[in-house]
Amino acid sequence: MTKHLVLVGGGHSHALLLKKLVRAPIRDLEVTLISPGRFAPYSGMLPGFISGHYDFQDIHIDLIKLAQCSRCQFIESRANALNPKKQQLLLENDQWISYDLLSFDTGATPDLSVPGSAEYTIPVKPIEQFHSRWTKLLKDIQESNPSSPFTLSIIGSGAAGIELALAIDYKLKRDIERPVSIQLLSRTKDILTGYPTRLQRYIHKRFAEAGIRILQDCDVSRVTATQLFTKDGEIIDSSAHLWCTQVTGAEWLTDTQLSLSQAGFIEVRPTLQTLSYDSIFAVGDVAHLIHQPLPKAGVYAVRMADTLYTNLKAVSENTTLSDYQPQQDFLSLLACGDRTAVGCKHGLTIKGRWVWRMKDKIDRDFMNQFKAL
Repeated sequence: MTKHLVLVGGGHSHALLLKKLVRAPIRDLEVTLISPGRFAPYSGMLPGFISGHYDFQDIHIDLIKLAQCSRCQFIESRANALNPKKQQLLLENDQWISYDLLSFDTGATPDLSVPGSAEYTIPVKPIEQFHSRWTKLLKDIQESNPSSPFTLSIIGSGAAGIELALAIDYKLKRDIERPVSIQLLSRTKDILTGYPTRLQRYIHKRFAEAGIRILQDCDVSRVTATQLFTKDGEIIDSSAHLWCTQVTGAEWLTDTQLSLSQAGFIEVRPTLQTLSYDSIFAVGDVAHLIHQPLPKAGVYAVRMADTLYTNLKAVSENTTLSDYQPQQDFLSLLACGDRTAVGCKHGLTIKGRWVWRMKDKIDRDFMNQFKAL
């Protein structure tokens, strides 16, 4: 008997799953992919795109082409509600979709609970919406009064914020005549918490050379159009604010009857199935492994896709499911704007142009597997 699998979101794990289905279809499984847009960005290449090293096609997966190759129906829409008892998903056009199996790979959304952040900041996530926001920001900078100072603030000192700051600095100095001051706000005493000290020192050096300020112990509590207010009472002037801090799950998930983590992500077992419903899976950033919480990093997508494929096949064939085994350590690579990069693994730090070339090859190889279909 044919089963209907509905994939919600075109994240990395779902894209890799569809690629697997091109090579090895699961018998008696009909697949539908639902995504709000045709093109899914590859987050690992976003800093290079901002710097100007990649174009739009380089960093986006064509979901319609991928769906056609895998004989999957593609629906360009958003999910708005779920009735797990009836096994139905509601789309934004009020269309109900029935499913036998359901999988979420919708990524994370910015936590905009700080007063004013929703109205006055530019969220970096969801990444598929950042391209238009980045284009508008560049236009606003170019059209602003050159005689007035322009300060760009990046709120968030994790890997994404660091890469973003260096990429933007490189782009503005190369292509925009108007001077812009960049400042990065960190909630903690230092940047890149959890990274090796040597890597942190290298980034501090790069920021100092670029003239990017790091404001430490700046926990933003309120935002206006031109100012950032911290919990310590400090007021920081800012012309534009990029929000690159905490993330959460989509708000509509709270009404789905699914068990969610404190941050709003879908809680899953080692099999990637939700706690209450064996027929529903979650992968990527939207998934929260209850036995082993993971940082929100795209590097886990490959193994999650493997486990998802294996377990969808197992459910379809009524065989034993497998547990997802995340890698204990992985090579973390950060682009530094100017075709150099820094990375670490097992506590060791590497840096230089050769590291950028290695990162570039890894990223292009990932994308080429979809272009070759």
